Amino acid sequence: MLFSRTVILLALCSVSVLAQDPSTTALPKSDVFLDVSFKNGNSFIDDIQPQELTIKRAGNAQVVSIESAGEFPLQVAIAMDTSGSQRAFVRQNFEIYSKIIDLLPLRAADSACLISFSNSINLLQGLTSNKMLLRRGLGDIVCSGPTGFYDAIFYASSALGNQGEFRKAMIAITDGEDNGSYHGKKEAFGEAIHNSVRIFVLTRENPFGFQRPYHSSDIMKTGGNISLYKDLKSGLDAVPNILDELAHLKRITFSGLTAEKLKSGIEISVSRKGVKAFYPSAIR
Repeated sequence: MLFSRTVILLALCSVSVLAQDPSTTALPKSDVFLDVSFKNGNSFIDDIQPQELTIKRAGNAQVVSIESAGEFPLQVAIAMDTSGSQRAFVRQNFEIYSKIIDLLPLRAADSACLISFSNSINLLQGLTSNKMLLRRGLGDIVCSGPTGFYDAIFYASSALGNQGEFRKAMIAITDGEDNGSYHGKKEAFGEAIHNSVRIFVLTRENPFGFQRPYHSSDIMKTGGNISLYKDLKSGLDAVPNILDELAHLKRITFSGLTAEKLKSGIEISVSRKGVKAFYPSAIR
């Protein structure tokens, strides 16, 4: 099983390299950056200024600039839970996955891939900006076996992690109860955080064994979130909210901060009342 999953990872990585356009993503080599969203409740705040930020655990680092990250290329792994627990929801899940593909703002430099996970990881469509290929990859969803949620996070994050200055995310519909992964929770979420891959999960209210508080903390540490829904309509309505998170990201560029220090975990606070910063933060 480990061999087959490694093959999937290599396939994802090879397609990723082809999708990269270095001319659109170059940043000064002396600076490091972090993509952050700022929110007051459910409202995005897009006019935060450097002087409003306090950076802790970062030595003498200074904020050089804050710019919209929306112009930087986007890479998304759409992860389909095809374990037995999803068998009763195949049609609903298909509709929601289809809407994710329809609404993804894929420009020529952007790309998405489609994977499924149960007791193994399967690459259904490599990274592409062609939505027709992504829809074709949905095919006939057959659900069986245990849930390899952590493996899906680990392998998607490893593959997307090769791609430098891209905005990166994994979107999954799952009950989140992992019972079939090779990788553990800390290893999986650690890989996502290390590679700045935001994890977004759609899950039904009161699903099978989903420990929302347990996973919520880990998912929030990636800069992503969990969206609860009751039925098909509320599930479809949740999709634009996830994509808004990626559209409203701000890229903060720092001087005097090494990539290693950034990955070890810094803290960002905002002086403006009610505004919080959401960003990948190290698991401690």
